[in-house]
Amino acid sequence: MAIKSLPHSTNEFYVYIIFRPNGIPCYIGKGKGNRFRKTAKETKNPHLNNLFKKHSGNLPVVKFRGNLLEEEAFMLEKLLISILGREDIETGILFNLTDGGEGQSGSKHSDESKSKIGASSKRNWADPEYNTKMKSRPIYIHTEETKAKIKDSNIRTKSNPEYRMKCSQRAKAAQTPEVIFNRTQKQRITKSTPEWKLKASDTAKRRMTPELKKKISEANKTTKNTREYKILQSKLSKTFHSDPVIKEKHRQAVIQSWKRRKESVLHRD
Repeated sequence: MAIKSLPHSTNEFYVYIIFRPNGIPCYIGKGKGNRFRKTAKETKNPHLNNLFKKHSGNLPVVKFRGNLLEEEAFMLEKLLISILGREDIETGILFNLTDGGEGQSGSKHSDESKSKIGASSKRNWADPEYNTKMKSRPIYIHTEETKAKIKDSNIRTKSNPEYRMKCSQRAKAAQTPEVIFNRTQKQRITKSTPEWKLKASDTAKRRMTPELKKKISEANKTTKNTREYKILQSKLSKTFHSDPVIKEKHRQAVIQSWKRRKESVLHRD
């Protein structure tokens, strides 16, 4: 990202401008610290995000004015947006989706505020006129050429060994013992409910067509008759019988299984 800073712009708040590669402004923002550097990675504005991606995050950014109080920064942000206009409401050239001046640094919505926002949103969407207006907004659809470019880019990225290694490391780092334990416990609770068991049984019955049963049977016969399969089973059997811990676990599992069957029979009677 190309950065140009005006002198003495290191104080608390400032207003910055992001430009298109042709030099035309596309976004006005207010920030402090290195906010203007983070915009390329953290923006939730879809149009600005697409432009950053298109140019690999390299858009000219200028700190327009610094050494400002937050109120002054908000006022200047609103003024610049009103002068240059917004593209979404066809009043100008900016990607800004609001008139600026809203929010407060570090602030978070209270539960009461969230409830009010939610209620307001529901009221708006219940209005047929608003509903029609929002649904009739133009939707950007990628051309076949763009789709092909995106596909090629994804293939190149995901086939890169370095990228795959990073993804693998992130996934492994996320699988902490606590996460695995919580997920396992949740699955056990879910799968122990009668509703889940009934649903799983119905799904299995629907999928297990006569043709599928025949395929599975033939595949099993073919697999189990191979020399490799027999050697593997022999090794597993020897390992099982030579490990007292595994043998004890298996014995306990068999006992528990027979107890459940007995209780089920008694319950039916």
